[in-house]
Amino acid sequence: MSDEVRVERSGPVTTVILNRPHARNAVNGPTAAALFAAFEQFDRDDTASVAVLCGEGGTFCAGADLKAFGTPEANAVHRTGPGPMGRRGWCCPSR
Repeated sequence: MSDEVRVERSGPVTTVILNRPHARNAVNGPTAAALFAAFEQFDRDDTASVAVLCGEGGTFCAGADLKAFGTPEANAVHRTGPGPMGRRGWCCPSR
């Protein structure tokens, strides 16, 4: 997992935490990929019943990181590629 996203477990509850408070938890390419990985991990875990998504530092999420739009390599999230805005979206098919 990356520094941009933290995952914590408490019994059947998985908490996925956006960890970019300096950017109001805005999502860039690496953050999107880390979110995708966190939710795939949750989806594969039969002992996890619920996932909670929250943000560090008092802000949930400012949306897309607009500063990253100027650098496609740093913000490569596409509807057909990996990341929570990509192929599967936020859907976890086994839930």
